[in-house]
Amino acid sequence: MTSVMLILADVEVGSYVNAWKVLPVVLVLFVWAKLLSWVDKDSPRAHLPREALNMGLLGTLIVAFFLFIFVPNFLLSFGVFFFLFVASVGAYLMVRSQKVGLADLKDEMKNMFKRKGKEADVKVDEDAVLLFNGKGNPMEPPAVEAPERGAYDGLQLLMRRPMRHLAEVVTVTPAERFASVRYVVDGFVYGGGELERTQIASTISYLKNVAGLDIEEKRKPQTGKFKAAMYGKKTEYEITTSGTAVGESMRLFAEPKNRFSLEMGKLGFSPEQLELMKQTVSSQGGVVLLAMPRGQGLTTLGYVVLRAHDVFLNHIHTVERNPEADLEGITQNKIAPNATGADESKQTDWVISLEPDILLYSKVEDARTATTLIAFAAERRVYIELNAGSTFDALSAWRKLVGDDSLAMKNLRLVVAGTQIRKLCSACKAGYTPDPVTLRKLNMDPDKVGKLFQARTMPMKDDKGRDVTCPFCHELYYRGRTGIFETMTVDDDVRNVVLSGGTSVQLKAVFRKQRARYLQEQALQLVEEGETSVQEVLRVLKLGGEAPPVAAPPKRPAPPVTPGKPTAPGKPMAVTKPASPRAPSAVKPAPPRRPAS
Repeated sequence: MTSVMLILADVEVGSYVNAWKVLPVVLVLFVWAKLLSWVDKDSPRAHLPREALNMGLLGTLIVAFFLFIFVPNFLLSFGVFFFLFVASVGAYLMVRSQKVGLADLKDEMKNMFKRKGKEADVKVDEDAVLLFNGKGNPMEPPAVEAPERGAYDGLQLLMRRPMRHLAEVVTVTPAERFASVRYVVDGFVYGGGELERTQIASTISYLKNVAGLDIEEKRKPQTGKFKAAMYGKKTEYEITTSGTAVGESMRLFAEPKNRFSLEMGKLGFSPEQLELMKQTVSSQGGVVLLAMPRGQGLTTLGYVVLRAHDVFLNHIHTVERNPEADLEGITQNKIAPNATGADESKQTDWVISLEPDILLYSKVEDARTATTLIAFAAERRVYIELNAGSTFDALSAWRKLVGDDSLAMKNLRLVVAGTQIRKLCSACKAGYTPDPVTLRKLNMDPDKVGKLFQARTMPMKDDKGRDVTCPFCHELYYRGRTGIFETMTVDDDVRNVVLSGGTSVQLKAVFRKQRARYLQEQALQLVEEGETSVQEVLRVLKLGGEAPPVAAPPKRPAPPVTPGKPTAPGKPMAVTKPASPRAPSAVKPAPPRRPAS
């Protein structure tokens, strides 16, 4: 008894539990519980084994907690506990990255701990489009009997499918009885069906009112901005309206501030090409040709290259017929779209008189302008944009414009040509064993290429055999896009071939001597990596072969959405007769304005 009393006397009262040591453990447990709940919902969406992951993560949590309890030293026990937490998070993210990637998790993580805003107080269907007024407050849907209810229902018909697919551009073109709707996703144009003319007119007026535009003015062009949300994701739109003989047309551009905010390293250049572009940006003088097909991101390429220059150390100007964005720190000079050659030359002389260090010219149409720019490029950098499909086409177009090969090659430093190619949805792409004959036609080695991927042709099924919609691409089969580029340095070898009247074969031999790669080679490398499909390469580069199936949009409008009745997520909207899930509606892009990259 004396020995027991002596031991108890050495124990300090109240020292069994330290609140400061409990706090970090409780915090980690709280975050871990949140993670388990999120994984339980996310794993089916990412097509991962839900039960196995839940058991594995929960088992790791139990083991970690017991180790924390029984390891005597606190620092050691908490270190093991925290290490197992980080390891479980890393293991899940690694598995998910291999299956569907991690690009979509930025908004997901933001929403997990985000406090509900005022939009939570507005009662709308889950997949309804929610508008915000000029003060940033969500707008209540009009009552069923309200005069503007028809315009609101037209808005839902117009915007639900484009917003679900994260469309970059939405275009409404009026006709005699119906207005056609088209929208652009990753540079590809999809048919959005047709709406009755009077309903779309009221919807346009409704959006103009939200954007603060004059709803009475239906002829002159107007531009404004408004915000809308769907599935909790808020998007800012730039609305542009103008009058036609049969009614108002409208174009909506999603996130106008971010349309040209890419960095040069994210355009799709290979490491060697990116290093060459950085060297070009750091050098002075010379003409650089930037070429891409119409509608494939030429404006983005030009703006990104300009922004790679230091706007504080350089005096930068542009000459553009239709500037598509305001560039901070860069002077943008406008020229009329229908300007004559004399007008173009006069404007060029005036801009050059301002002595810019760097000049971007969006479209040169007059030989006198080209001659002036070549002379100016002896000491200053000049970027010239051209619509061309390859470096050789761009060089040929430049020589034809100038009209004199010796002058055209003078001060020419670099030719950059590219295009945009869509990336397969990593969540639902289908793997297959390629045909050796087809691989040889594409200059791919059958012995090295064992498996390729393509857009799936069959609907996905759940555990009960029911058709399910891919939550990542919403049945578009592609998600995101990247650029592929050719670069050709204009050295003495290139000049000698051109000035001596050499053939295209000789010019391509010089191109190979520079260890440059063709667009087709860059695209097929993405195919081998599983990033895109052979069908997409054939479509973009027009190499021949069967094009992807196309479903024409229906001719009749569908009945309006019943108020209060939500549309099932992932299914086509009631704008039109649903297109086949195996072939998304696609139409030819409209030429007036290039969609953003």
